[in-house]
Order: sequence, then C-alpha cells, then structure tokens
Amino acid sequence: MIHEQDLVEQIEAFELAILCDYIRTQRRLQPQAGAEMLASPCATAIYDGAGLETRIAGFGPDQPDDETNLRELLDWLRPKVKTHRPDSNYAAPPGIRFILGPLIGPKHRARLNRLGCVFHSVSNVLTRSLEQPIREPEPTIEVSQVQQSGRDLAVTIITRGFLDGGEPNEQHHLASICYFEVPGAVHFIAQRNGRVMGGCAMFIRGEFALLTRMSVLPEYRGQRIQSTLIRHRLQAAKAMGAKVAVMTAAPCNRSQRNAEREGFSAAYPRVSLLLDTKSVDG
Repeated sequence: MIHEQDLVEQIEAFELAILCDYIRTQRRLQPQAGAEMLASPCATAIYDGAGLETRIAGFGPDQPDDETNLRELLDWLRPKVKTHRPDSNYAAPPGIRFILGPLIGPKHRARLNRLGCVFHSVSNVLTRSLEQPIREPEPTIEVSQVQQSGRDLAVTIITRGFLDGGEPNEQHHLASICYFEVPGAVHFIAQRNGRVMGGCAMFIRGEFALLTRMSVLPEYRGQRIQSTLIRHRLQAAKAMGAKVAVMTAAPCNRSQRNAEREGFSAAYPRVSLLLDTKSVDG
C-alpha cells in the first residue's frame, strides 16, 4: 500500500508544515493558550494549547543522535502534559501521542516500545491525482467558500459535526478558530434551502491539497453532503493549481469509503502511539 518514498516524504513534510502553521497561528491569536513546538533532527514536539494535546510527529530514518534528541523532546513536553484539564471534555487523550508514518526507522520503533508506548489509533493517508476526472457536486446542495464574516458560523457547524451535534465548549472553539486563520486555509459550508448542514477545510501548499476537517451534522448525514464537499474541494484545488489531493481517514469507515468513491486510494497507514501520563510523569 506504500507509494514511492519521495511522494511519502513530500506528503509527510506537507502535513507537518500545516500543523506547525496551526501552532504559529495559535500563538499569534491565543497566546494565553501557551501553544509551542520544538523541532529536533529526529522529530518535532508540539503542544497544542487550545486543543490540550501533546504530540511528537515527523519521525524519519534512524540517525546517530536520535536517542538524545528524543529524550530532549520528552523532557520538554513533560510539564506540558500536566497542564491538561481533566474537565475539559476534549477528545485529546491524556499523555503524549507519537505519530508514526512509514519513514520511521526500526531503532525509533524499538525505542518507543521500550518507553512503554501503547497503540492508540491508525489512519490511512489517501491520495488522488487531480488529473483524474472529477464528478460534479450534487446539484441540490449549495457549497460556498466561507468569508471572514462567516467564520464563527462555519467553525461552529464543523465542530458540532465532530461532536455529533453537541455544542462546542471554549476549547473546541479556540482550536477551530485557529485552524480557520492558518495562512492559506480555505473553508466551505454546505447548505440546502438556507439550512447549513456541514462544512470542511482545505490547505494548499505547492502541488498538494489537504482535504480535512470535514463534518456533517447528524440530522443531515446520509444525504451525499460529504461526497459533495469532497467533489467541490477537488474542483477548487485543481483550479488553484494543485496536482495531488490528500486526505486521512480511519480504515474502512464512511469517510474512507466516500473518498474512494471519489477516486482516492490508500497510499500508506499512519499509526498513533500513546505514552500515558503516569509513564510520562515517571
């Protein structure tokens, strides 16, 4: 399922760059949240202050000083894990998440096993050439790009979709606002007869377009809204000069099936490991 290595390297660097831009945006708009990141030769450690999440991503092939570099990242993240509020009602797990793509070296994997990391989740990275034909969106669903004046409505709808219709709390809202304000981010909402049913985002860097943050309110699911949002973004990405569209989805879930119907195929898996709070504190 893994594509050629150079494509994998480009996609991993592309998505990490967007994540880092999100943290920079958060530091600018919400300095009180305390978002930070620390890059090292082996990976990048990230504290998402609004999302109350700590993670280490961007692992590559094994290098001579990896053990020292990883220890420095862990030492830097330890006090930040303790700032998680257990009453935040946010989905981020307590502890440090390690995001592992196929580029990670075997010594890295063995080192994480020795630390006591446990499996948390897996997602598939899906890709699609924008040279393939793109189907027309569902004509009864109106998709429009969100302007600054519509920001709060869009982020509320998208976040409510992630929460299965629940109302966003302050942490959800802060994180979503920062994603909206990332340079180059483009957001869309889908509506029918004036009723907003869902929304999504897209980030473009060079030849790549990341289709992400797609959600539909529970009462409107099963009405081809997700497929329409995918098609609309594919058309927009192609018009903006992108060559390859990228998505991530949990294996075999509805989002992956919908993406595959729109021409995406699984390129490679991305595994998330979790180092729990007790291990980190120890």
